[in-house]
Amino acid sequence: MSSPRRSPIFCHLVRVTLMIAIVLLLVPSRASADFSPRGWRYFKLVALPSGLTQEGLVEMVLDLEVFGGSAPGLADLRLISSEEEEVPYKLEIARGTQERAVISAFIQDRGYLPGQYSFLVADLGREGVLHNQIEISVATRDFLRKAVVETSSNNVNWTQVAEGQIFDVTLEGGTFRQIRTNVTYPETTARYVRVRIPEAEGGPLDVRGVAVAHVKEVPAVETLYPATVLEQGRDAQNKLSYLVLALRAKGIPTSCISLDISQVNFYRQVTIEASEDRKAWTRLGPGSPVYSFDTPKFVGKDLSVPYPETTWQYLRVNIHDQDNPPLNVARLEVNGVQRRLIFQARPGQGYKLYFGNSDASRPSYDIEKVLPYLLTGGLPQAQLGPRESNAAFVEKLAPVSERFPWLLPLVVAGAAVALALLLLGVIRQARKALPPKA
Repeated sequence: MSSPRRSPIFCHLVRVTLMIAIVLLLVPSRASADFSPRGWRYFKLVALPSGLTQEGLVEMVLDLEVFGGSAPGLADLRLISSEEEEVPYKLEIARGTQERAVISAFIQDRGYLPGQYSFLVADLGREGVLHNQIEISVATRDFLRKAVVETSSNNVNWTQVAEGQIFDVTLEGGTFRQIRTNVTYPETTARYVRVRIPEAEGGPLDVRGVAVAHVKEVPAVETLYPATVLEQGRDAQNKLSYLVLALRAKGIPTSCISLDISQVNFYRQVTIEASEDRKAWTRLGPGSPVYSFDTPKFVGKDLSVPYPETTWQYLRVNIHDQDNPPLNVARLEVNGVQRRLIFQARPGQGYKLYFGNSDASRPSYDIEKVLPYLLTGGLPQAQLGPRESNAAFVEKLAPVSERFPWLLPLVVAGAAVALALLLLGVIRQARKALPPKA
């Protein structure tokens, strides 16, 4: 008995059905672009500043619970009012900025008073030009001197505006060199700037010139993040000592470690590594030296190690001792650049900050474009309450292919069998259509 004939429409439907099934298994579901409390795991109540009487901008600093529970890059933060409206905000990262504009000036006078000081006068050409820093070009090497800065409007009456140390110090057989030849002073519009360098042992400095500038600097705002020392030891093969640190949560943005070391007169290279699991470590940047000197030629120290920002929870500090005994690290501080949200708040309105949705995309608000033209310094501070679980949250099911990993191979195998049967039916029909052999 011959098998029933399959119509072309039936065959086409089988193929389409199989293709749809495979596509549905392979393509994961996507999150909706609109906010729904069902997709966010946590929230924090926002307490507006006390005494807020009118609508205006406020700010709130993000805490460890927000970092630890949010999606990478804080893309899932949503601020929702008690009227269930999404409130636009600006996520500001207080990295700090510096702008330096060099001002044209020429050397109007220079001289040397034996036994007293050498001096140099710079003329900016006119009054009214704002400046606050002078850079001294010195050909002399290996010096430590005091520099006195004075300003004048008429090149006759002088006012001292600053006094600072300038130096060019080379120690440790040439492996350590520190140079600072600029002095910053309060902003002024005086036409003339004079630098006096008192004479010291070694005679006058060979001053070649100066550069006057206006420096506008906004320092970074850093936050101290608690960290625990999990491990401390020494790697004799690589001639280094190390400390392994753990932050309290994942997702905390850090970029600097400061060491507390009691010893003096040392210079060591330090490298930082980061890890998510304390198994695989990634080096962060080239590292930085730490040093502390208390000598007749130079007194100074720098015990901070900056590194490219990371949000990994574990950090390893490698101090390259070479053939020196290990340093005694009494304490460490881990710092990161502060994150804050700025938004328009209305008195009497309630707000919740939702977070904990790994599928959410970063929102785009008009406030991002408007905020640079508004005054945002010294804004009233809103406070975040404790983290609370969102009762409306619904756990998102993983794609079918992840929940049932055996299903896709089964569908593919079924599709292969179905196609084989279809092909077999076509072959049979073709044989019937062929004329009989002679």
